[in-house]
Amino acid sequence: MNNEDREKLGKRAATYRTTIDFDNDFDDEDYSSEEMEQEEENVADQATAARTIKELEAEIHTLKHLENLAGEVRSSGEDR
Repeated sequence: MNNEDREKLGKRAATYRTTIDFDNDFDDEDYSSEEMEQEEENVADQATAARTIKELEAEIHTLKHLENLAGEVRSSGEDR
């Protein structure tokens, strides 16, 4: 991750601390396409638990490790 990406992530992390309202009466027709797109972006930005660059890097490291383990299991043929 380069410095520019880190800076962007830091800014996003600072601005996108939102909660999701799980309204049982949700109807996407109640929202404009722009509002829906913005909310989709907000949810995607919240897909990580990381609040700092260091936490994000640790999360990425863990995910890469899990990806490698999954590949080993698949290659072993004993993934059933």
